[in-house]
Amino acid sequence: MKETIFLKGEGLKNIESYDFSALKKVLKIDRNKLVKEIKNSGLKGRGGAGFPTGLKWEIALNKNADNKYFICNADEGEPGTFKDRYLLENRPLKVLEGILIGAYAVGANEGYIYIRGEYANPINIFKKIIKDARKLRVLGEDIFNSGFNFDLHLVKGAGAYVCGDETSLINSIEGERGRSRLTPPYPIDNGLFGKPTVVNNVETLAACAEIIEQGSEKYASLGTDKSKGTKLICLSGDVNEPGVYELEFGSLTLKEIIYDLGKGVKDNKEIYPGIFLTGEVPRTNDFETKSKKYTIKIDEKIQIDTFRDDETLFIETNKGLVLLLGCSHSGIVNIIEYIKKLKGNDKIYAIIGGMHLINAGEDRIKQTISYLKKINFELLIPLHCTGFNAVRQMKNEFGDRVNVAHTGDRFIF
Repeated sequence: MKETIFLKGEGLKNIESYDFSALKKVLKIDRNKLVKEIKNSGLKGRGGAGFPTGLKWEIALNKNADNKYFICNADEGEPGTFKDRYLLENRPLKVLEGILIGAYAVGANEGYIYIRGEYANPINIFKKIIKDARKLRVLGEDIFNSGFNFDLHLVKGAGAYVCGDETSLINSIEGERGRSRLTPPYPIDNGLFGKPTVVNNVETLAACAEIIEQGSEKYASLGTDKSKGTKLICLSGDVNEPGVYELEFGSLTLKEIIYDLGKGVKDNKEIYPGIFLTGEVPRTNDFETKSKKYTIKIDEKIQIDTFRDDETLFIETNKGLVLLLGCSHSGIVNIIEYIKKLKGNDKIYAIIGGMHLINAGEDRIKQTISYLKKINFELLIPLHCTGFNAVRQMKNEFGDRVNVAHTGDRFIF
C-alpha cells in the first residue's frame, strides 16, 4: 500500500526562493471566484469539525464589516496528534500561503497564527518567517502589487488544551482566560474583538494552497463522495514505523494503515484510534469477541464520517449502541433520532459525552431530560461540559443510571 501525496513533500522554509505562485494567482481573480474554487474542491475542515471550508469563506466574505480577522489554529493539543507540527516544521511557507489566500478570500486585513506553547521549534520557525515576510513585503501593504494589505501576528499558547476550541482560542488572543464562549453568536458573526472572524486549521490552510496550485478538480477527484481529498494520519506509540502518513479518503482501512504503512504493532499490543473515549480495536470485525471493548471496525474504510456524524461516534456492542457525543454537541435529540433511524435499533446501552448545558437555562435542561426519559438507555455518563446543574438534575431524575465521568476515564462494555 502506498500513500497518496498531496500535502507532503520537500521542505519549504526558504522564503527567498519560494514563489508563492498560488497566492499570486488568486490575487488576480475575484474573491467570489476564489471561494467557488475552494467550494468545488469539496474540502472540509481538518481541525475536527469537518465544516466545508468554501462555505465558511463564503459566509465570511458576505459579512459587511469595517474589519475582519483571519486566524490559523495551530494549537494542536490532542494526544498522539502531530500532523500540524509536521507542516509547521517542514512546510511552513505552504501554511503561510494558505493563510494569505484565506485572508484575501474573506476580505481580512489582519490575522493571527496561534501555536501551541509546547511547540518551541514551530514557534521559532514562524517568528523568522513572519519577520522575513514583512521584510520582503509578502506581509504588509500592497502585497505583490495587488492592493491587498495583510499582516500576521504570532501568539504562543499557554498550554491550555481547551484553546484548541476556536472560541477559547479567540478569548486567549484577546488576553482573556482561555474558556469556550456560548454560541451563537459564532465567530464568523462576532469573533475576535467583536468582529467577523474565520478560524481554520493548519492542515486545512495548507490544503487550500495546494488546491489553488494543482486545481480543485484534481483534489475533488480524490476520496469519496462525502470525503474529498487526502488526510494526514499520525501513527505513534509501539508501531514499528511511527510517523505522519497521507492517505486518500476511502482508500485504506485502519488495518492497512497500521499494518501496511506502519508495519504493524510491536509485541502484538492493542490498538487505540483515540485517547480518551475509545477502547481497543478488535483484530477482526467480530463484535462478539472476548475483548468486551468495542470501537470502529478495523476493516472499515476511513472517511471523515467514519469517526464523526454530527460530532458523534456510535459503537455497536453486544449490549446495544453506545453513543459518544462531542463535547460541543447540543443536538442530542436530533443525533439520537438519526442514529436510531440509521441503525434501526431502539436499544441504546450508553450515552457518553457532553451535551453543552454548562450555562443552559432551566427550560433547555428540562427539555433535554424530557427527551432522555423517552429513550431506552441503561447508562448515561455526562462529561464536565454538560454542566453541574444539568448533571445534578439528571442524577435526581435517573438515579443510578447516571454516572459522572472525567476526561481520561476508560469505558469497558
